[in-house]
Amino acid sequence: MPRRKNQSSASLGIRLDNPCHHFTPGDDVTGHVYRRDHAVGTNAHVTIMFTGEVWNEEDRTEHRGNIHSNNAWGITRTGIHRSVNTLFQTAQTLYSGSVYMPAGRREQKWPFAFTIPTRANGPLTGRRGFTAPTALKGQKQPLPPSYVLAVGDSVEAAVEYVLDAKVTFESNGKSYRHQALLLLNIVPYLARLPLTDHKLKTWYFERTRMTRLVRPNKLPSLACKVEVQAPGVIQLENHHPIPFRVCVVPVMGPDSGSSTQLGSVPQRAKLTRIRISVYSVTSIKVSDRDDSGTLAATVIIDLPVIEHMVGKFSSDTSDKSSAIEIPCGQDVVAMDIGTLIGLKIGHRAKGEYPAGPERQGGVLATVYPTIATWYLALKHKLAWEIALEICGEKFDIGATDDVVILPPPRLQQGLS
Repeated sequence: MPRRKNQSSASLGIRLDNPCHHFTPGDDVTGHVYRRDHAVGTNAHVTIMFTGEVWNEEDRTEHRGNIHSNNAWGITRTGIHRSVNTLFQTAQTLYSGSVYMPAGRREQKWPFAFTIPTRANGPLTGRRGFTAPTALKGQKQPLPPSYVLAVGDSVEAAVEYVLDAKVTFESNGKSYRHQALLLLNIVPYLARLPLTDHKLKTWYFERTRMTRLVRPNKLPSLACKVEVQAPGVIQLENHHPIPFRVCVVPVMGPDSGSSTQLGSVPQRAKLTRIRISVYSVTSIKVSDRDDSGTLAATVIIDLPVIEHMVGKFSSDTSDKSSAIEIPCGQDVVAMDIGTLIGLKIGHRAKGEYPAGPERQGGVLATVYPTIATWYLALKHKLAWEIALEICGEKFDIGATDDVVILPPPRLQQGLS
């Protein structure tokens, strides 16, 4: 199912009164359908339909029999599996009657007005999908944001909101029909206030530095625990920095592996590198027959929207002047690196996309919030990695976990 594109001509077009970059559920969409071309005819009808759809499509090849032989029973079948769910649909008849537009006359206009619904229809058939059982037939679910996924020719999925205008008329015994399309970008807002609770998740990493095993026994050793707090929820276009906190706690005691003489000696820990990436995982369910069940396809897009060399960090970790000292002690407060560097995610960011064995970097891509519709689900994972130096020892730690990406706050404007 090809993605629809804006379509306009002198024969028919759609113009909005407020051609902003985005709309939100509950907004009024007003404008007019126009025509500039000459037209004289009867039985004319000008209509416009506002539709929200979530659809997906997968090219799927099935091999049956002995595909490595030349026998006739070795069959390869290629089919296209698709699902379409109409979230809402409303239509208006703007004009009915005769049309008279002589050459050279100014364009004819027919005004329209729609209100974007706040909730969407559930699927009309089927009982398997990504949403909860409450989103079954006849139930409502939140309106998902506009979304487009295209990976080569294999999988396509989209959440589209389209204004579709048509004009038909008869002239000199012939019927004429023209169409115009305008896609709207809908971005649901979470709330009127920016997110402040990022649902921090705490990670603990134990590091034992038994330096005396490879060096003279007189050299002390130190065991430590690295505590990292990473966000479980992130909001797009939030002016508050995303928290990411780090501290180091020395582990002392007879069974810790730490030398007793280090118990009263303050230790220093340095952060030399940090990278935080967001991975978006799109899953679709498709079915084109009642007996086909559902198929699933998952596409992972590496979108490192955050990658900073903290402060004046150098990619060379031996450059100690560029490192930042991390709190190290028994009762220390973790340093918020996210606030220190102004860690944020915008609606648009430079990312990387898989392209066969190679990767295409520096592409300006749209960062979509987490989506859960009937046939399409977009989830995210947060992957982070930091490099630390403690007592002259260097090591890397990192983790990957689920993260929820929320739409922008209501007060944030200027989304593009």
